[in-house]
Amino acid sequence: MKWLDEQRAYLKKVGPARYWTMIVGTVLFVSIWSFSEVWVSGQIGWPEAYGVHCHRKCLLPWMWNSPKLLLDGSVPAIAMFALLWLPLPAFLWGISKLARNPKSRKRM
Repeated sequence: MKWLDEQRAYLKKVGPARYWTMIVGTVLFVSIWSFSEVWVSGQIGWPEAYGVHCHRKCLLPWMWNSPKLLLDGSVPAIAMFALLWLPLPAFLWGISKLARNPKSRKRM
């Protein structure tokens, strides 16, 4: 229940309006991103149409084979490439912020 206690403390710290705005915004962003990825991959047949066959833990094989999307050159293929690669800089930025924060280092 440590996570729940942390969430309650954060709710008190930032206030209910900001807290719920962040929660709803995060859920909305992840939902839109996931829907977009599923829709675009259905449009172009990714990954099977590009010779990538994976059934479990597919993110790294998809990223490794994603330059095939750029060779296609169509707008949906380039959009799929962007959907695969754009979250990576945000993830790395978040990890770097956590690494610089001494309080969060204890949880890592």
